[in-house]
Amino acid sequence: MALRSRSVIFVCFGNICRSPMAEAIFRKMLEERGLGEKWEVDSAGVATWFIGSCPDPRAISALSSRNYTITRRARQVTDNDFNYFEYMLAVDDDILADLERMAPDDAKSKRELLGNYDPSGDLFIDDPYFTKGDKEFLKTLDHCKRCCEGFLKRVVYGSK
Repeated sequence: MALRSRSVIFVCFGNICRSPMAEAIFRKMLEERGLGEKWEVDSAGVATWFIGSCPDPRAISALSSRNYTITRRARQVTDNDFNYFEYMLAVDDDILADLERMAPDDAKSKRELLGNYDPSGDLFIDDPYFTKGDKEFLKTLDHCKRCCEGFLKRVVYGSK
């Protein structure tokens, strides 16, 4: 499978909280700028636990409260993803380490932290899954949004 330029996959643990939030945010950013057709955007998890599940209801609620939509089911990263997506953006260092371990020898994708694009320098996006309230999901959403804005500016528009 050939590397698809202008493509990004956001990766978290189970693909039910952080990565689908980042996917929804970045997809909307592109669409609002008329770039939705020029980029392929996806998300996945490194674990198998939630394959086929909808995003966490609290993630859906947080996204809805900010006018984002997500209509996907969780999936796991595949070998093909490493040679299809130009960028594989991990939400924390554990996920990035998992991606490096999972990557086939011929992997061509750029694997890095989504947090590298956070202008405030906050590298790791906290997992809100084990928290009790919606507040942590909104905090995670805001962090993902800052990172996606940084990625958009640096990679899509080529500015620092």
